[in-house]
Amino acid sequence: MERRLSVIALVAQVAPMLGLLGTVMGLLKTVLAVRANSPLVQMADIADGLVPALVTTAAGLLIAIPAFAAFNVLVVKIDRLVLDMEHAASEIVQFLDTLRETKEV
Repeated sequence: MERRLSVIALVAQVAPMLGLLGTVMGLLKTVLAVRANSPLVQMADIADGLVPALVTTAAGLLIAIPAFAAFNVLVVKIDRLVLDMEHAASEIVQFLDTLRETKEV
């Protein structure tokens, strides 16, 4: 049941980090453009670095949030299923134990 659950957890954990990496790279590009064009910095120089930075941040969050939610939903479903199986096993053991006691008498 939990075989592929680790893949979803990995995606939920790595996606924000990749978004952050893209943000840092975009900001680095912006700073380098400002430094190269100073003192006459154009808004296009700044936007060329900020737009990809914001896009990668948003993409990382758009991937991570649903993956994290799906992971938690699946964990809860698996836990409920395991609990139901444990309850059923307990009832079976109790039933077989009562059968054994009645045969011993």
